[in-house]
Amino acid sequence: MRRSSLQLVIGILVALPVLAGCGELKKLDQMRKSTDEMNRTTSEMNQTTRELLEETRKLHSETQDLHSQTEALYKETQTVSREAAKLGRTTDELLDVTRDDLSSQMRSVDRGFAELYDALRQGDSATLRRMSFQKMLEAKTVQNRIAEAGLFLMAFEYQLFSGIGQDISQDRKDILYQQAMMELFLRIDELAPNGEKIAPLASPQPSRLNSRENRASAFNALAAALHKTNRKQEVDSQHKEQVSVYALIIEALRMKPLYD
Repeated sequence: MRRSSLQLVIGILVALPVLAGCGELKKLDQMRKSTDEMNRTTSEMNQTTRELLEETRKLHSETQDLHSQTEALYKETQTVSREAAKLGRTTDELLDVTRDDLSSQMRSVDRGFAELYDALRQGDSATLRRMSFQKMLEAKTVQNRIAEAGLFLMAFEYQLFSGIGQDISQDRKDILYQQAMMELFLRIDELAPNGEKIAPLASPQPSRLNSRENRASAFNALAAALHKTNRKQEVDSQHKEQVSVYALIIEALRMKPLYD
C-alpha cells in the first residue's frame, strides 16, 4: 500500500508540469486569437479613417467652391444695388403709378363681382322660393309641407345677406326685410282661410291644389315654419341675433301703435 501510494504521488508530481504546460498553451493560443482579432479591427479602423479623410477633403473642396460662388454673388448684388440706386426716384414713381393703377383695377373688379353676386343671388333665391312654395302645395303630408315652407322662408334675400358689395349697410338690409315681408303677405293672402277663420286640422289635398282645405293646410305649414332662419344669415347688428320672419312680424306689431 505504501509503495502504491508513493507511486501515485510520484505520478501526480510528474503530471503537474505537463498539465501546467497545457494551460499555458491554451493561454498562448487565446492571446494569439485576440491579437489576430485586434489586427483585423485595426485594419478596418484604418480603412474607415482613410475613407473619412477622403470625404473630409471633398467637403473642404466643395466648401471652397461655395465660398467662391458666394463672393461672386455678393459682387453681383453690389452691382445690382448700384444700378438700382441710379434709378432712384424714377423707380419710386413707377411703383406709385403701378400701385395706383392696380388699386383702381382691383376696386373695379370688386364692384363687378359684387354686382354679379347680387344679381345671381336675386335670381336664384326667387327661383328657390317659387319652387318651394309650389312643392309645399303639392306635398302629400303635413311634415313635408312644413319642410318646404321652411325652405321657402329661408330663401328670402335678407337671409343671404353677405355684408360685402352692395350689402354694406343696415339700410340695405332693412330694404330686404321690407321686400321679404311684402312678398310673404302677398303669398299668405293667397292661402289664408276666408273670414279670418283658421283650420288647424286641414289636410293636404295635392290632387286639388286650389281647394280651400289644401290652401289652409299650406297656410298652417307656413305658420309652423315662421321661426326658420338660414344658417348663412349673419347676426343682425341691431337685433344682436339672426332674424326670422316670425321676429319681423312681432316687431311690426309692437311698432304699429307708434305709426297709428
